[in-house]
Amino acid sequence: MRVLIFCLSVNFFGSERHAVELANALAEEHTVAILLRSRPPEDDKQLAYDTLRQAISPRVRIFVSSRKLPVLGLLNAMLRFRPDIIHSHMERSARWAQRLPFGPPVIATNHCGYRPAYDSCDGLICLTRAQLAELPPGRRGTVFQIGNWVLPNASHDRAAARRALGLSPEDYVVGAVGRLEPVKEFPALVEAFTEAGIQVLCLGMKPGLPNPMAILRLRRIIVDLKPDVVHSHILHANVLTRITRMIARFPVLISTAHNIRESGKRLESLYRYTDSLADLTTNVSQAGVDRYISTSLAPASRIRFIPNGLDLTRFRPDSQTRTRMRDELKVANHFIWLAIGRFEDAKDYPNLIRAFSKLAAHDAQLLIVGGGSKESELKAAVAASPAAGKIRFLGVRDDVPDVMTAADGYVMSSAWEGMPLVLQEASAVGLPVVATDVGGNREVVLDGVSGLLVPSKDSDHLAAAMEKVMDMPEPARTAMGLLGRQHVLTHYSMDHILDLWESIYQELLDTRRSKRCA
Repeated sequence: MRVLIFCLSVNFFGSERHAVELANALAEEHTVAILLRSRPPEDDKQLAYDTLRQAISPRVRIFVSSRKLPVLGLLNAMLRFRPDIIHSHMERSARWAQRLPFGPPVIATNHCGYRPAYDSCDGLICLTRAQLAELPPGRRGTVFQIGNWVLPNASHDRAAARRALGLSPEDYVVGAVGRLEPVKEFPALVEAFTEAGIQVLCLGMKPGLPNPMAILRLRRIIVDLKPDVVHSHILHANVLTRITRMIARFPVLISTAHNIRESGKRLESLYRYTDSLADLTTNVSQAGVDRYISTSLAPASRIRFIPNGLDLTRFRPDSQTRTRMRDELKVANHFIWLAIGRFEDAKDYPNLIRAFSKLAAHDAQLLIVGGGSKESELKAAVAASPAAGKIRFLGVRDDVPDVMTAADGYVMSSAWEGMPLVLQEASAVGLPVVATDVGGNREVVLDGVSGLLVPSKDSDHLAAAMEKVMDMPEPARTAMGLLGRQHVLTHYSMDHILDLWESIYQELLDTRRSKRCA
């Protein structure tokens, strides 16, 4: 069979990756071609496009269409490839495929919810039960349900998304409520949610002063959805949801804090005053739990430590990927330190730049992945440092697991933290870690075993620890990294954390029901 995969978008997140993986798999037994749009002019999309092209198997023939007139590219592919079937992804591709006055049957994959454009397709593939349920009754005879798994990229948002995406669809109907306009602010995250059958709603709040109307909007959402469990994350969402519970009844509310200190004392005191409105407060680090208890933000009987979980299938040592990435990054035989995170005050990158500048005599490079409001300041600081030629900014990347394999050590200079996922990820890849002793870092990095911990805001100690790791014999450094991986495997695997959350949800629901019956 000759199959033409047709995908117009180029973000290399859910739908595009799904299309490429499908094409690669089909090419094992069939003759397959894929039709993509031409390389985008925007710098931030070119990397994603190139990554997409590189992921396509050599067995798959590639056609490229004009960005303005994709129908011409489709006609070219039709005449030169002569497919027996066209498999389109996303509404736009399905719409163009159906405009041909001739051609083979068209099957569409529904990635983001039902659209009228799918009505004329010969077949429709739904990735979730939720998509299947929303179809018009007369359309379901030509629909197939195929499971899909997509993971988004991002920090506490990523942890919440993973938790939601991992819950069993047989047992849970999961929704996500965002503060800002989610499609504009977090398109990849929204796409991952949508493809997993998770409804994404927006409260329409803007950054800055709180909007009391959000309480009424959230109340309406809760009344419509009738959830058994509402699970909120981060200070503003936690307090908003607690206040909303005063005017909207639902069985269980869990509030999760993602940092040892989420705001100033005045705002954080809202946790104390609203504690009785939640059934349980959790923190992603034990250090955070201890501080919340000591400062009376939550009583010991109503707060628990539940760490973020990690998908260990994506983060692991890989010698072939390491060789490829080191060649791609052109790092030769240098010792490579890697740092990843937002360019904000909490990460204290000036401390790291000062520390690395003290190591100018060593054959080492520092690669920094990320972006943020302090980017211009940091680049200016690097340009003025003695190690300017050895520090490189890689921007925001969507191949972090691969980049990690290219490194020899991971370094974190944060002034404060919660339970950083990136330390779990670096440890899972087998990197020895040097980090500041803040927040929950000590819970991930075993000092002197899987890495070294140093005081925060102390570039001398940070530089000394980095130098100590570089001077270690390679077998000892490798052993340190593998001990870190074993620690993460034991305590932070996604399956383990998901089981823990499901048991907590059920426990609190059972407690609430037993109180009603008493």
